Amino acid sequence: MKASFKTMVALFALTAATFTLASCGGSGQSPSAGEASQSQASAEAPSASGTPADGIDISENVTVEWYILGAPDPDWDAMMAEFNKLTNEVLNCNVNVTWIDFGNFLTQYPLLLASGENVDLCFQAVWMNFQSEAAKGAFYPIEDIAPIYAPTAYGWLPEEGIKNLSVNGRLYGLTGDNINRELMGYIVRGDLMKKYGIETIDSYKDLENFMQAVVDNDPQIIPLDQGGDGGLFIQMPQNLGLFSVAMYNFPLVVNLESEKEGEIVNLYEFPGTLEYFEMMRDWCSRGFWSKSALSDPPSATYRILTGEVAVEAHSQYSWIDRYLVAPKEYDLQYFPGQPHAYMDSYAQSVAAIGAGSKNPERSLMIYEKIATDERYFNLLHFGIEGKNYEFTENGELNPLDVTLFNPEACSFAWMTKWKAFERDLIGSPPSKAAVWSYVESIAAPNRYKMFSFNSEPVKNEFAAITNTIEEYAKPLQVGLVADPEAGLKTLNEQLYVAGLEKVWAEMQKQIDAYNAEYDS
Repeated sequence: MKASFKTMVALFALTAATFTLASCGGSGQSPSAGEASQSQASAEAPSASGTPADGIDISENVTVEWYILGAPDPDWDAMMAEFNKLTNEVLNCNVNVTWIDFGNFLTQYPLLLASGENVDLCFQAVWMNFQSEAAKGAFYPIEDIAPIYAPTAYGWLPEEGIKNLSVNGRLYGLTGDNINRELMGYIVRGDLMKKYGIETIDSYKDLENFMQAVVDNDPQIIPLDQGGDGGLFIQMPQNLGLFSVAMYNFPLVVNLESEKEGEIVNLYEFPGTLEYFEMMRDWCSRGFWSKSALSDPPSATYRILTGEVAVEAHSQYSWIDRYLVAPKEYDLQYFPGQPHAYMDSYAQSVAAIGAGSKNPERSLMIYEKIATDERYFNLLHFGIEGKNYEFTENGELNPLDVTLFNPEACSFAWMTKWKAFERDLIGSPPSKAAVWSYVESIAAPNRYKMFSFNSEPVKNEFAAITNTIEEYAKPLQVGLVADPEAGLKTLNEQLYVAGLEKVWAEMQKQIDAYNAEYDS
Protein backbone atom coordinates (compact mmCIF):
# COMPACT_ATOMS: atom_id res chain seq x y z
CA MET A 1 0.00 0.00 0.00
CA LYS A 2 1.27 3.42 -0.89
CA ALA A 3 2.06 6.02 1.73
CA SER A 4 -0.42 8.39 0.14
CA PHE A 5 -3.19 5.94 0.88
CA LYS A 6 -2.39 5.91 4.58
CA THR A 7 -2.53 9.67 4.90
CA MET A 8 -5.43 10.66 2.63
CA VAL A 9 -8.50 11.20 4.78
CA ALA A 10 -11.62 13.07 3.65
CA LEU A 11 -15.36 12.65 3.84
CA PHE A 12 -16.55 10.84 0.75
CA ALA A 13 -20.05 10.97 -0.69
CA LEU A 14 -21.15 7.38 -1.13
CA THR A 15 -22.94 6.58 -4.33
CA ALA A 16 -26.02 4.57 -3.49
CA ALA A 17 -26.61 1.49 -5.56
CA THR A 18 -29.66 0.66 -7.63
CA PHE A 19 -32.13 -2.09 -7.89
CA THR A 20 -33.06 -4.07 -10.86
CA LEU A 21 -36.62 -4.87 -11.34
CA ALA A 22 -38.74 -6.77 -13.65
CA SER A 23 -42.12 -8.24 -13.99
CA CYS A 24 -45.51 -8.33 -15.75
CA GLY A 25 -46.72 -9.12 -19.19
CA GLY A 26 -46.76 -11.59 -22.21
CA SER A 27 -45.89 -14.99 -23.56
CA GLY A 28 -44.70 -18.14 -21.85
CA GLN A 29 -42.00 -19.55 -24.11
CA SER A 30 -38.77 -17.99 -25.27
CA PRO A 31 -39.32 -16.77 -28.83
CA SER A 32 -36.86 -16.89 -31.64
CA ALA A 33 -35.42 -13.56 -32.70
CA GLY A 34 -37.81 -13.42 -35.66
CA GLU A 35 -40.86 -14.31 -33.58
CA ALA A 36 -40.02 -11.68 -30.97
CA SER A 37 -39.60 -9.00 -33.65
CA GLN A 38 -42.85 -9.90 -35.39
CA SER A 39 -44.95 -10.07 -32.23
CA GLN A 40 -43.76 -6.68 -31.03
CA ALA A 41 -43.57 -4.85 -34.34
CA SER A 42 -46.57 -2.63 -33.61
CA ALA A 43 -45.56 -1.68 -30.07
CA GLU A 44 -44.03 1.69 -29.26
CA ALA A 45 -41.41 2.20 -26.60
CA PRO A 46 -42.76 2.87 -23.08
CA SER A 47 -42.39 6.46 -21.99
CA ALA A 48 -40.51 7.55 -18.90
CA SER A 49 -43.60 9.42 -17.72
CA GLY A 50 -45.38 6.18 -16.91
CA THR A 51 -47.81 5.67 -19.81
CA PRO A 52 -47.71 2.09 -21.12
CA ALA A 53 -46.61 1.62 -24.70
CA ASP A 54 -49.40 1.73 -27.26
CA GLY A 55 -50.54 -1.66 -28.45
CA ILE A 56 -49.70 -3.54 -25.23
CA ASP A 57 -52.59 -5.24 -23.51
CA ILE A 58 -52.24 -4.76 -19.76
CA SER A 59 -55.94 -5.19 -18.96
CA GLU A 60 -55.28 -8.32 -16.93
CA ASN A 61 -53.80 -7.74 -13.49
CA VAL A 62 -50.95 -10.20 -12.97
CA THR A 63 -48.44 -11.03 -10.29
CA VAL A 64 -44.87 -11.22 -11.52
CA GLU A 65 -42.22 -13.33 -9.87
CA TRP A 66 -38.73 -12.15 -8.90
CA TYR A 67 -35.99 -14.41 -7.52
CA ILE A 68 -33.28 -12.50 -5.74
CA LEU A 69 -30.07 -13.46 -3.93
CA GLY A 70 -29.84 -12.65 -0.22
CA ALA A 71 -32.40 -11.99 2.48
CA PRO A 72 -34.96 -9.18 2.93
CA ASP A 73 -34.58 -6.34 5.39
CA PRO A 74 -37.32 -6.02 8.05
CA ASP A 75 -39.02 -3.16 6.19
CA TRP A 76 -38.86 -4.84 2.79
CA ASP A 77 -42.54 -5.86 2.73
CA ALA A 78 -43.71 -2.37 3.65
CA MET A 79 -41.58 -0.92 0.86
CA MET A 80 -42.90 -3.45 -1.64
CA ALA A 81 -46.47 -2.55 -0.75
CA GLU A 82 -45.70 1.02 -1.81
CA PHE A 83 -43.84 -0.17 -4.88
CA ASN A 84 -46.78 -2.30 -5.95
CA LYS A 85 -49.01 0.75 -5.78
CA LEU A 86 -46.81 2.26 -8.50
CA THR A 87 -46.76 -0.86 -10.67
CA ASN A 88 -50.53 -1.19 -10.40
CA GLU A 89 -51.05 2.47 -11.19
CA VAL A 90 -49.20 2.28 -14.52
CA LEU A 91 -48.68 -1.35 -15.50
CA ASN A 92 -51.51 -3.18 -13.71
CA CYS A 93 -49.35 -5.74 -11.95
CA ASN A 94 -47.99 -6.78 -8.57
CA VAL A 95 -44.51 -8.02 -7.78
CA ASN A 96 -43.78 -11.04 -5.60
CA VAL A 97 -40.20 -11.64 -4.44
CA THR A 98 -38.65 -14.98 -3.50
CA TRP A 99 -35.24 -14.80 -1.84
CA ILE A 100 -32.50 -17.38 -2.32
CA ASP A 101 -29.94 -17.67 0.46
CA PHE A 102 -26.28 -16.87 -0.24
CA GLY A 103 -25.22 -20.26 1.06
CA ASN A 104 -27.40 -22.20 -1.39
CA PHE A 105 -27.42 -20.21 -4.60
CA LEU A 106 -25.04 -22.48 -6.55
CA THR A 107 -27.47 -25.37 -6.14
CA GLN A 108 -30.88 -23.69 -5.87
CA TYR A 109 -30.58 -21.33 -8.82
CA PRO A 110 -29.71 -23.98 -11.45
CA LEU A 111 -32.55 -26.19 -10.21
CA LEU A 112 -34.98 -23.28 -10.33
CA LEU A 113 -33.98 -22.28 -13.83
CA ALA A 114 -34.07 -25.85 -15.12
CA SER A 115 -37.53 -26.43 -13.68
CA GLY A 116 -39.32 -24.13 -16.14
CA GLU A 117 -40.85 -22.12 -13.30
CA ASN A 118 -42.26 -18.69 -14.06
CA VAL A 119 -39.19 -16.57 -13.37
CA ASP A 120 -39.99 -13.05 -14.51
CA LEU A 121 -36.74 -11.70 -13.13
CA CYS A 122 -33.75 -13.21 -11.38
CA PHE A 123 -30.42 -11.94 -10.16
CA GLN A 124 -27.55 -13.45 -12.11
CA ALA A 125 -23.80 -12.92 -12.37
CA VAL A 126 -20.68 -14.16 -14.07
CA TRP A 127 -19.72 -15.73 -10.73
CA MET A 128 -23.04 -17.62 -10.73
CA ASN A 129 -22.22 -19.23 -14.10
CA PHE A 130 -24.49 -16.84 -16.00
CA GLN A 131 -23.09 -17.73 -19.42
CA SER A 132 -23.24 -21.46 -18.75
CA GLU A 133 -26.86 -21.23 -17.65
CA ALA A 134 -27.67 -19.12 -20.71
CA ALA A 135 -26.06 -21.73 -22.97
CA LYS A 136 -28.36 -24.34 -21.43
CA GLY A 137 -31.42 -22.28 -22.34
CA ALA A 138 -32.17 -21.05 -18.84
CA PHE A 139 -32.99 -17.46 -19.87
CA TYR A 140 -35.33 -15.62 -22.18
CA PRO A 141 -33.56 -13.88 -25.11
CA ILE A 142 -34.28 -10.14 -25.07
CA GLU A 143 -32.28 -8.62 -27.95
CA ASP A 144 -35.47 -7.89 -29.92
CA ILE A 145 -37.78 -6.81 -27.11
CA ALA A 146 -35.34 -4.91 -24.85
CA PRO A 147 -34.94 -1.97 -27.30
CA ILE A 148 -38.74 -1.66 -27.38
CA TYR A 149 -39.70 -2.10 -23.74
CA ALA A 150 -36.52 -0.94 -21.98
CA PRO A 151 -34.90 1.50 -24.44
CA THR A 152 -32.94 3.45 -21.81
CA ALA A 153 -31.75 0.41 -19.88
CA TYR A 154 -30.75 -1.29 -23.12
CA GLY A 155 -29.50 1.73 -25.02
CA TRP A 156 -26.64 2.68 -22.70
CA LEU A 157 -24.84 -0.66 -23.15
CA PRO A 158 -21.61 -0.38 -25.16
CA GLU A 159 -20.63 -3.07 -27.63
CA GLU A 160 -18.50 -4.84 -25.05
CA GLY A 161 -21.41 -4.84 -22.62
CA ILE A 162 -23.65 -6.48 -25.20
CA LYS A 163 -20.96 -9.13 -25.74
CA ASN A 164 -20.68 -9.83 -22.02
CA LEU A 165 -24.43 -10.29 -21.67
CA SER A 166 -24.85 -12.43 -24.79
CA VAL A 167 -24.33 -16.11 -25.52
CA ASN A 168 -24.38 -17.53 -29.05
CA GLY A 169 -25.55 -14.21 -30.41
CA ARG A 170 -28.56 -13.87 -28.08
CA LEU A 171 -28.85 -11.20 -25.38
CA TYR A 172 -29.89 -12.60 -21.98
CA GLY A 173 -29.58 -9.77 -19.49
CA LEU A 174 -29.29 -6.10 -18.62
CA THR A 175 -27.32 -4.21 -16.01
CA GLY A 176 -26.95 -0.67 -14.69
CA ASP A 177 -24.57 1.97 -16.01
CA ASN A 178 -22.14 2.27 -13.08
CA ILE A 179 -19.67 -0.63 -13.25
CA ASN A 180 -17.66 -1.35 -10.12
CA ARG A 181 -13.92 -1.71 -9.60
CA GLU A 182 -13.84 -4.20 -6.78
CA LEU A 183 -10.67 -4.63 -4.74
CA MET A 184 -10.57 -7.46 -2.23
CA GLY A 185 -8.89 -6.66 1.05
CA TYR A 186 -9.36 -6.65 4.81
CA ILE A 187 -12.21 -5.15 6.84
CA VAL A 188 -10.67 -4.69 10.27
CA ARG A 189 -11.77 -3.64 13.76
CA GLY A 190 -10.03 -0.26 14.03
CA ASP A 191 -10.57 -0.08 17.77
CA LEU A 192 -8.55 -3.27 18.22
CA MET A 193 -5.78 -1.98 15.96
CA LYS A 194 -5.52 1.10 18.15
CA LYS A 195 -5.56 -1.03 21.28
CA TYR A 196 -2.65 -3.15 20.00
CA GLY A 197 -0.68 -0.23 18.56
CA ILE A 198 -0.99 -1.48 14.97
CA GLU A 199 -1.30 1.32 12.42
CA THR A 200 -1.80 -0.46 9.11
CA ILE A 201 -2.12 -3.84 7.40
CA ASP A 202 -0.05 -3.82 4.22
CA SER A 203 0.90 -7.50 3.92
CA TYR A 204 0.22 -11.03 5.07
CA LYS A 205 2.82 -10.45 7.79
CA ASP A 206 0.95 -7.40 9.07
CA LEU A 207 -2.27 -9.39 9.06
CA GLU A 208 -0.56 -12.22 10.93
CA ASN A 209 0.74 -9.83 13.59
CA PHE A 210 -2.73 -8.35 14.09
CA MET A 211 -4.40 -11.77 14.39
CA GLN A 212 -1.76 -12.93 16.87
CA ALA A 213 -2.46 -9.82 18.94
CA VAL A 214 -6.14 -10.73 19.00
CA VAL A 215 -5.31 -14.24 20.22
CA ASP A 216 -2.98 -12.88 22.89
CA ASN A 217 -5.22 -10.08 24.15
CA ASP A 218 -8.83 -10.92 23.29
CA PRO A 219 -9.11 -14.72 23.07
CA GLN A 220 -12.91 -14.54 23.10
CA ILE A 221 -12.77 -12.95 19.61
CA ILE A 222 -12.11 -15.03 16.47
CA PRO A 223 -9.33 -13.18 14.60
CA LEU A 224 -10.49 -13.91 11.00
CA ASP A 225 -13.88 -14.78 9.53
CA GLN A 226 -12.48 -17.64 7.48
CA GLY A 227 -15.15 -19.91 6.06
CA GLY A 228 -16.05 -22.33 3.31
CA ASP A 229 -17.53 -19.59 1.11
CA GLY A 230 -14.14 -18.18 0.17
CA GLY A 231 -12.66 -16.09 2.93
CA LEU A 232 -9.05 -15.09 2.48
CA PHE A 233 -8.49 -17.52 -0.41
CA ILE A 234 -10.47 -15.33 -2.85
CA GLN A 235 -7.53 -12.87 -2.85
CA MET A 236 -4.80 -15.44 -3.32
CA PRO A 237 -4.69 -16.05 -7.11
CA GLN A 238 -4.26 -12.39 -8.04
CA ASN A 239 -1.39 -12.09 -5.58
CA LEU A 240 0.37 -14.78 -7.62
CA GLY A 241 -0.28 -12.96 -10.89
CA LEU A 242 -3.24 -15.18 -11.78
CA PHE A 243 -6.87 -14.47 -12.58
CA SER A 244 -9.89 -16.73 -12.02
CA VAL A 245 -12.28 -17.05 -14.94
CA ALA A 246 -14.57 -19.61 -13.31
CA MET A 247 -15.43 -20.13 -9.64
CA TYR A 248 -13.07 -18.44 -7.19
CA ASN A 249 -11.37 -21.72 -6.22
CA PHE A 250 -11.52 -23.47 -9.60
CA PRO A 251 -8.10 -24.93 -10.52
CA LEU A 252 -7.85 -23.44 -14.03
CA VAL A 253 -6.85 -19.77 -14.12
CA VAL A 254 -5.25 -17.31 -16.55
CA ASN A 255 -1.59 -16.53 -15.96
CA LEU A 256 -1.53 -12.76 -16.45
CA GLU A 257 2.26 -12.66 -16.29
CA SER A 258 2.85 -15.31 -18.95
CA GLU A 259 4.59 -14.41 -22.19
CA LYS A 260 1.75 -16.23 -23.98
CA GLU A 261 -1.47 -14.19 -23.88
CA GLY A 262 -4.26 -16.16 -22.23
CA GLU A 263 -2.20 -19.09 -21.01
CA ILE A 264 -4.27 -21.32 -18.70
CA VAL A 265 -2.48 -22.89 -15.74
CA ASN A 266 -3.49 -25.07 -12.82
CA LEU A 267 -3.64 -22.93 -9.70
CA TYR A 268 -2.94 -25.95 -7.52
CA GLU A 269 0.31 -26.72 -9.37
CA PHE A 270 1.49 -23.11 -9.59
CA PRO A 271 4.57 -21.89 -7.66
CA GLY A 272 3.49 -20.24 -4.43
CA THR A 273 0.32 -22.24 -3.83
CA LEU A 274 1.95 -24.78 -1.54
CA GLU A 275 3.56 -21.99 0.49
CA TYR A 276 0.15 -20.33 0.84
CA PHE A 277 -1.47 -23.54 2.12
CA GLU A 278 1.42 -24.04 4.55
CA MET A 279 0.78 -20.53 5.85
CA MET A 280 -2.93 -21.34 6.22
CA ARG A 281 -2.04 -24.46 8.21
CA ASP A 282 0.23 -22.43 10.48
CA TRP A 283 -2.41 -19.75 11.02
CA CYS A 284 -5.14 -22.29 11.69
CA SER A 285 -2.97 -24.10 14.25
CA ARG A 286 -2.40 -20.78 16.05
CA GLY A 287 -6.13 -20.25 16.48
CA PHE A 288 -6.63 -17.48 13.93
CA TRP A 289 -10.03 -18.91 13.00
CA SER A 290 -12.45 -21.60 14.05
CA LYS A 291 -11.50 -25.23 13.57
CA SER A 292 -15.07 -25.68 12.28
CA ALA A 293 -14.55 -23.01 9.60
CA LEU A 294 -15.98 -25.12 6.77
CA SER A 295 -19.28 -25.58 8.60
CA ASP A 296 -19.47 -22.11 10.13
CA PRO A 297 -22.04 -19.66 8.77
CA PRO A 298 -20.94 -17.93 5.56
CA SER A 299 -19.37 -14.51 5.85
CA ALA A 300 -22.67 -13.10 4.53
CA THR A 301 -23.84 -13.39 8.15
CA TYR A 302 -21.44 -10.51 8.89
CA ARG A 303 -20.04 -11.77 12.20
CA ILE A 304 -17.74 -8.76 12.33
CA LEU A 305 -20.84 -6.70 13.18
CA THR A 306 -21.59 -8.72 16.31
CA GLY A 307 -18.05 -8.61 17.68
CA GLU A 308 -17.44 -12.31 17.06
CA VAL A 309 -14.56 -11.72 14.62
CA ALA A 310 -11.91 -9.03 14.19
CA VAL A 311 -11.24 -9.25 10.43
CA GLU A 312 -13.34 -10.08 7.39
CA ALA A 313 -11.67 -10.60 4.02
CA HIS A 314 -13.81 -8.79 1.46
CA SER A 315 -14.08 -5.77 -0.82
CA GLN A 316 -14.22 -2.03 -0.23
CA TYR A 317 -17.91 -2.09 -1.13
CA SER A 318 -18.60 -4.62 1.60
CA TRP A 319 -16.62 -2.42 3.98
CA ILE A 320 -19.12 0.38 3.37
CA ASP A 321 -22.02 -2.01 3.96
CA ARG A 322 -20.56 -3.15 7.27
CA TYR A 323 -19.50 0.31 8.41
CA LEU A 324 -23.01 1.70 8.11
CA VAL A 325 -24.48 -0.84 10.53
CA ALA A 326 -21.54 -1.75 12.79
CA PRO A 327 -21.25 -0.28 16.29
CA LYS A 328 -19.43 3.01 15.78
CA GLU A 329 -16.88 2.15 18.46
CA TYR A 330 -15.58 -0.64 16.19
CA ASP A 331 -14.27 2.04 13.79
CA LEU A 332 -14.11 -0.45 10.90
CA GLN A 333 -11.13 0.14 8.63
CA TYR A 334 -10.34 -1.17 5.15
CA PHE A 335 -6.94 -2.21 3.78
CA PRO A 336 -6.38 -3.45 0.20
CA GLY A 337 -5.18 -7.01 -0.18
CA GLN A 338 -4.47 -7.18 -3.92
CA PRO A 339 -2.10 -5.32 -6.28
CA HIS A 340 -4.69 -4.21 -8.85
CA ALA A 341 -8.34 -3.19 -9.11
CA TYR A 342 -10.08 -4.42 -12.24
CA MET A 343 -13.31 -3.10 -13.71
CA ASP A 344 -16.05 -5.65 -13.27
CA SER A 345 -17.53 -7.49 -16.19
CA TYR A 346 -20.84 -6.13 -17.46
CA ALA A 347 -22.10 -9.57 -16.42
CA GLN A 348 -20.96 -9.08 -12.83
CA SER A 349 -24.52 -8.26 -11.72
CA VAL A 350 -27.26 -9.10 -14.18
CA ALA A 351 -31.03 -8.79 -14.40
CA ALA A 352 -32.13 -11.85 -16.36
CA ILE A 353 -35.54 -13.16 -17.34
CA GLY A 354 -36.16 -16.89 -16.98
CA ALA A 355 -36.95 -18.94 -20.06
CA GLY A 356 -40.32 -19.82 -18.53
CA SER A 357 -41.32 -16.20 -17.90
CA LYS A 358 -44.97 -15.42 -18.54
CA ASN A 359 -44.38 -11.68 -18.53
CA PRO A 360 -41.14 -10.74 -20.33
CA GLU A 361 -42.45 -7.54 -21.94
CA ARG A 362 -43.89 -5.97 -18.82
CA SER A 363 -40.88 -7.24 -16.92
CA LEU A 364 -38.70 -5.07 -19.10
CA MET A 365 -41.11 -2.14 -18.76
CA ILE A 366 -40.71 -2.21 -14.98
CA TYR A 367 -36.95 -2.50 -15.38
CA GLU A 368 -37.10 0.60 -17.56
CA LYS A 369 -39.02 2.44 -14.85
CA ILE A 370 -36.15 1.85 -12.43
CA ALA A 371 -33.78 3.46 -14.90
CA THR A 372 -36.01 6.43 -15.73
CA ASP A 373 -38.40 7.15 -12.85
CA GLU A 374 -36.97 8.30 -9.53
CA ARG A 375 -40.05 7.17 -7.58
CA TYR A 376 -39.38 3.52 -8.40
CA PHE A 377 -35.64 3.91 -7.90
CA ASN A 378 -35.90 5.61 -4.52
CA LEU A 379 -38.29 3.04 -3.10
CA LEU A 380 -36.18 0.06 -4.08
CA HIS A 381 -32.90 1.67 -3.09
CA PHE A 382 -33.73 3.65 -0.03
CA GLY A 383 -37.10 2.43 1.26
CA ILE A 384 -40.00 4.65 2.28
CA GLU A 385 -39.22 8.34 2.55
CA GLY A 386 -39.73 9.63 6.08
CA LYS A 387 -39.59 6.10 7.51
CA ASN A 388 -36.39 4.62 6.10
CA TYR A 389 -34.62 7.70 4.75
CA GLU A 390 -34.69 11.42 4.21
CA PHE A 391 -32.80 13.78 1.96
CA THR A 392 -30.77 16.59 3.47
CA GLU A 393 -30.85 20.19 2.26
CA ASN A 394 -27.85 19.34 0.07
CA GLY A 395 -29.64 16.36 -1.46
CA GLU A 396 -27.63 13.78 0.48
CA LEU A 397 -29.21 10.51 1.52
CA ASN A 398 -29.75 10.03 5.24
CA PRO A 399 -30.81 6.44 6.05
CA LEU A 400 -32.85 6.66 9.24
CA ASP A 401 -32.23 3.07 10.37
CA VAL A 402 -30.08 0.81 8.20
CA THR A 403 -30.96 -2.20 10.37
CA LEU A 404 -34.50 -1.91 9.01
CA PHE A 405 -33.61 -1.02 5.41
CA ASN A 406 -30.01 -0.95 4.23
CA PRO A 407 -29.60 0.78 0.84
CA GLU A 408 -26.22 -0.85 0.21
CA ALA A 409 -26.70 -4.52 1.00
CA CYS A 410 -29.27 -5.89 -1.46
CA SER A 411 -28.60 -7.65 -4.74
CA PHE A 412 -31.23 -5.42 -6.36
CA ALA A 413 -28.74 -2.59 -5.90
CA TRP A 414 -26.00 -4.54 -7.64
CA MET A 415 -28.09 -5.21 -10.76
CA THR A 416 -29.09 -1.67 -11.68
CA LYS A 417 -26.69 1.03 -10.61
CA TRP A 418 -28.10 4.07 -12.41
CA LYS A 419 -25.87 7.10 -12.10
CA ALA A 420 -28.74 9.54 -12.71
CA PHE A 421 -30.39 8.69 -9.39
CA GLU A 422 -27.44 7.90 -7.15
CA ARG A 423 -27.19 9.96 -3.98
CA ASP A 424 -24.35 10.93 -1.71
CA LEU A 425 -24.76 9.08 1.58
CA ILE A 426 -24.07 10.61 4.95
CA GLY A 427 -22.50 8.43 7.62
CA SER A 428 -19.87 6.82 5.42
CA PRO A 429 -16.41 6.23 6.92
CA PRO A 430 -14.16 9.32 6.93
CA SER A 431 -11.45 7.41 5.06
CA LYS A 432 -13.67 6.42 2.14
CA ALA A 433 -12.34 9.11 -0.18
CA ALA A 434 -8.81 7.90 0.51
CA VAL A 435 -9.76 4.30 -0.24
CA TRP A 436 -11.56 5.20 -3.46
CA SER A 437 -8.66 7.38 -4.61
CA TYR A 438 -6.24 4.55 -3.92
CA VAL A 439 -8.40 2.08 -5.83
CA GLU A 440 -8.40 4.42 -8.82
CA SER A 441 -4.61 4.81 -8.56
CA ILE A 442 -4.05 1.04 -8.95
CA ALA A 443 -6.84 0.44 -11.46
CA ALA A 444 -5.61 -1.72 -14.32
CA PRO A 445 -7.17 -3.11 -17.50
CA ASN A 446 -7.94 -6.81 -17.52
CA ARG A 447 -9.58 -8.23 -20.61
CA TYR A 448 -10.47 -11.43 -18.76
CA LYS A 449 -12.89 -9.63 -16.46
CA MET A 450 -15.17 -9.80 -19.47
CA PHE A 451 -14.67 -13.53 -20.10
CA SER A 452 -16.85 -16.24 -18.63
CA PHE A 453 -16.20 -19.91 -19.14
CA ASN A 454 -19.03 -21.89 -20.72
CA SER A 455 -18.81 -25.27 -18.98
CA GLU A 456 -21.63 -26.88 -20.96
CA PRO A 457 -19.33 -28.79 -23.40
CA VAL A 458 -17.59 -30.43 -20.41
CA LYS A 459 -20.41 -30.30 -17.89
CA ASN A 460 -19.79 -33.76 -16.43
CA GLU A 461 -16.10 -33.16 -15.85
CA PHE A 462 -16.82 -29.64 -14.57
CA ALA A 463 -19.25 -31.07 -12.01
CA ALA A 464 -16.75 -33.72 -10.96
CA ILE A 465 -14.02 -31.11 -10.49
CA THR A 466 -16.40 -28.97 -8.43
CA ASN A 467 -17.07 -31.92 -6.14
CA THR A 468 -13.33 -32.58 -5.88
CA ILE A 469 -12.73 -28.99 -4.81
CA GLU A 470 -15.35 -29.33 -2.07
CA GLU A 471 -13.72 -32.49 -0.73
CA TYR A 472 -10.01 -31.84 -1.14
CA ALA A 473 -9.33 -28.13 -1.79
CA LYS A 474 -11.49 -26.36 0.77
CA PRO A 475 -9.85 -28.06 3.77
CA LEU A 476 -6.46 -26.90 2.44
CA GLN A 477 -7.78 -23.36 2.02
CA VAL A 478 -8.63 -23.07 5.70
CA GLY A 479 -5.60 -24.98 7.05
CA LEU A 480 -7.38 -28.13 8.20
CA VAL A 481 -4.96 -30.51 6.45
CA ALA A 482 -2.09 -31.54 8.73
CA ASP A 483 0.34 -32.11 5.84
CA PRO A 484 -0.37 -29.46 3.16
CA GLU A 485 2.19 -30.91 0.73
CA ALA A 486 0.62 -34.36 0.82
CA GLY A 487 -2.87 -32.86 0.73
CA LEU A 488 -2.04 -30.75 -2.32
CA LYS A 489 -0.60 -33.79 -4.09
CA THR A 490 -3.79 -35.76 -3.41
CA LEU A 491 -5.92 -32.83 -4.60
CA ASN A 492 -4.12 -32.65 -7.94
CA GLU A 493 -4.31 -36.41 -8.43
CA GLN A 494 -8.06 -36.31 -7.87
CA LEU A 495 -8.50 -33.31 -10.18
CA TYR A 496 -6.91 -35.21 -13.05
CA VAL A 497 -9.09 -38.25 -12.28
CA ALA A 498 -12.13 -35.93 -12.44
CA GLY A 499 -11.23 -34.83 -15.95
CA LEU A 500 -9.07 -31.73 -15.48
CA GLU A 501 -7.19 -32.19 -18.77
CA LYS A 502 -10.40 -32.24 -20.81
CA VAL A 503 -11.74 -29.11 -19.11
CA TRP A 504 -8.32 -27.47 -19.46
CA ALA A 505 -8.32 -28.03 -23.22
CA GLU A 506 -11.86 -26.65 -23.53
CA MET A 507 -11.09 -23.58 -21.45
CA GLN A 508 -7.91 -22.85 -23.41
CA LYS A 509 -9.91 -23.21 -26.63
CA GLN A 510 -12.51 -20.72 -25.40
CA ILE A 511 -9.87 -18.29 -24.13
CA ASP A 512 -8.03 -18.40 -27.46
CA ALA A 513 -11.27 -17.75 -29.38
CA TYR A 514 -12.15 -14.95 -26.96
CA ASN A 515 -8.75 -13.30 -27.44
CA ALA A 516 -8.99 -13.59 -31.22
CA GLU A 517 -12.35 -11.81 -31.16
CA TYR A 518 -11.16 -9.30 -28.56
CA ASP A 519 -8.17 -8.33 -30.70
CA SER A 520 -10.05 -8.25 -33.99
